[in-house]
Amino acid sequence: MQFKKLLIVIPSRNRSDLAINAINSVLDQNLDNVQLVVSDNSTENEEVKKLSQFCGELSNPKFSRIRPEKPLSMTEHWDWAMKHCLQSYDFTHVLFLTDRMIFKNNAVNELLDIVQVFPEDMIVYTWDSIDETNPPPKLYQYNWSGKVFRILSDHLIAESAKINFVTALPKMLNSCIPRFVVEEVLKKYNNVFSSIAPDYNF
Repeated sequence: MQFKKLLIVIPSRNRSDLAINAINSVLDQNLDNVQLVVSDNSTENEEVKKLSQFCGELSNPKFSRIRPEKPLSMTEHWDWAMKHCLQSYDFTHVLFLTDRMIFKNNAVNELLDIVQVFPEDMIVYTWDSIDETNPPPKLYQYNWSGKVFRILSDHLIAESAKINFVTALPKMLNSCIPRFVVEEVLKKYNNVFSSIAPDYNF
């Protein structure tokens, strides 16, 4: 298979300001082969209005906003968004970006360079994080070696069985996934996200 288009899905609920930052972090990179969808599961009228107004003013053909008919749990929402996108959009690869995350400048382009070389593999990446649980906030950054490593899934499964959750373990929040993988999971289990924590399990 060949890479043709990446779909980035941003699920959000009652965090319009954060969702807007996440949206801008993708659109600012101005990539032709990326489609961006924000799925708004908000329950607060002010949050719905703010995000809807922002999205309506964008008028960008590479961006769209979707919304379930009724509020859903996180798991139901993520699953609904994935199924909706599979039915409504043409893409070869997909990744989820939460409304609490943003892409660094040029990061999507660097990711796509790798995806084009390995279009049938799940590409797993790490992210920088800020820990605000105990003042002062701490920033954790991980420098990329510039290298790509192929790790077999049975090795990762074996490590997980030992409760050793390595950063290379695919989660929906750190992976660019070929569409056919998602479709196979859906075909076998009738859902893509069945955990109470769909961001960490799929």
